Amino acid sequence: MRESSVGIVGATGALGRELVQILESRQFPTSSLRLFASEGSVGEKIEYLGSELSVEKLTADTLSGCEILFFATPREVTREYAPDAANGGAFIVDSSGAFGELAVVPEVNGDALRAALRLGRRGVIISSPSSAATQLAVALKPIQNIVSRAVVTTLEPVSTIGQRGVDELSKQVLELFNGTDSEPEHFPARVAFNCIPQVGAFLPNGATEGEERIQGELATLLGTDSIRVTATTVRVPTFSCISQSVVCDLTGELTAEEARELLRQSPGIVVSDDPTSGVYPMNAELVGSDAVYVGRIRTESPRELLLWIASDNLRKGGALNMVQIAEIAITEWARN
Repeated sequence: MRESSVGIVGATGALGRELVQILESRQFPTSSLRLFASEGSVGEKIEYLGSELSVEKLTADTLSGCEILFFATPREVTREYAPDAANGGAFIVDSSGAFGELAVVPEVNGDALRAALRLGRRGVIISSPSSAATQLAVALKPIQNIVSRAVVTTLEPVSTIGQRGVDELSKQVLELFNGTDSEPEHFPARVAFNCIPQVGAFLPNGATEGEERIQGELATLLGTDSIRVTATTVRVPTFSCISQSVVCDLTGELTAEEARELLRQSPGIVVSDDPTSGVYPMNAELVGSDAVYVGRIRTESPRELLLWIASDNLRKGGALNMVQIAEIAITEWARN
């Protein structure tokens, strides 16, 4: 397969560093890999395939020449640099949700991306959805035809905002153990030993940006708005892995065992469901895992299904999904 010139924007953040590792471990066909970040990170070294790559300053000019660009950046950075790069012919995978041309999770709606690529256009911006919407879509895909409503509570780790979130939690834990406390910088309240029922700014309807994003992205991924989603997102004091408690209202009857079998047969899912033996998805055990894990599968009535879902937000909910999107692209380019 032909190699491509690849760039990572936001390479020194938590998601950017995970992208470097996944490109290497999956042997992504790169003719070159360039790393971009803000001025404060210029010159930093990151290892890739046994060599040390120097981080370059992000400018519109430095991005030229990259066929594939991964944007692991806040929305404002993507909005500033991605459109010009796409107009120049780059295939862009964006994690911020800044643009909604097409949101893709390969196990869920990979065919939509393949169809778009067969039209021959390369300069596009593809959205890799939020980690919350990604794992929810993977878990609901095999049962979507029978689900009318999903009530979702999402427990988001601090790393969903990148390295700055990890640093803030670490700092606050040390301060509290030393008898001091400081004002929060990146969260609306102290996150250490706390749960904050707010991810993103509040909207006029009382929901947060994080909750609205889940609803919108899920409809796009599943190709339908027939599933009514009620979401509550909560920031929790964990470094990585995202968890969700989901209650599904069904249009027909489905037993827990039938649900387990449908989930087992679906790509990207590992069923971890033996509560009497202490087997269920737990964040501490899923760091570095590529799958979406589903457990605590049960019914409280014939038309109500309960699920517990978890995954590594920096992998399937982030970098891995982004690389899988690019893998579809290079496969389609080879066919065309």
